Amino acid sequence: VASGGRTFLQQPCGAPLLVISYSLLYFTVLSPHGVVLTAYLQMKDMGEARLSLFRAAGALSGVLGMGAYRYGSKLIGVRRTALIHVALLAACVAGAAACFGAAGIGDPQYKDPGGAMVAFLLLLIISRFGLYGFDVALLQLEQMNVDERHRGLVGAVESSLCSLGTMSVFAATMATSANRAAAFGWLVYASVGFVFAGAVCFATWCMCWHAHLHSHGSTPVPGVPHQTHAHTLQQERKLEGGDESRTHTHLHFHPPFGDMW
Repeated sequence: VASGGRTFLQQPCGAPLLVISYSLLYFTVLSPHGVVLTAYLQMKDMGEARLSLFRAAGALSGVLGMGAYRYGSKLIGVRRTALIHVALLAACVAGAAACFGAAGIGDPQYKDPGGAMVAFLLLLIISRFGLYGFDVALLQLEQMNVDERHRGLVGAVESSLCSLGTMSVFAATMATSANRAAAFGWLVYASVGFVFAGAVCFATWCMCWHAHLHSHGSTPVPGVPHQTHAHTLQQERKLEGGDESRTHTHLHFHPPFGDMW
């Protein structure tokens, strides 16, 4: 386990930060298909027909988000498309939480099916557009940048962290269940915090990892910076086929913070 953990943390191209940014999005109750939110809405006397429509709309929004990623990645690239999607996700869950708090939806006596509740649900539906698009974009970034020798390890760590997020949601729900509906507000605001943390992690990765022309050879190249850093297996293959200057362009850690866009 210790050896696997070191291998994961030492991955080039910022793979650990990508994994963490995605895993943090699982620490949330603000999911249209989540059982916790479904149970809460049932406590608010939302009928089965409306619940089914809400869940279906969330799924449809996610499908549209994946389609938007397909076109966006061709127009502005995977990185920028992913950043837009995760920013939309964070903005929507923040707006939903604001509706939840400002309109008193968390009040045990709140039963109003219109107005603020509709806005709350609509924002959660739109958030699926951002989440599913970001999901596909992040998978593409991992495929491009995770070392081929360690993709199974990185995938296992990501799966474990996502499962931890799901388990934590259930554990937190059980721990706060004594206060019934009133405690759901705590979970809503905590969910917003985790989603924003995931978005910040991805934005940090965008600022710190860039693809620049640089050299690894012993012979200096005028106008090209010489750098020493770890490479993935696929990057090493490209270097082997290059010239003696070992000049190439690939994603690498490039401090200080650069342009995330």
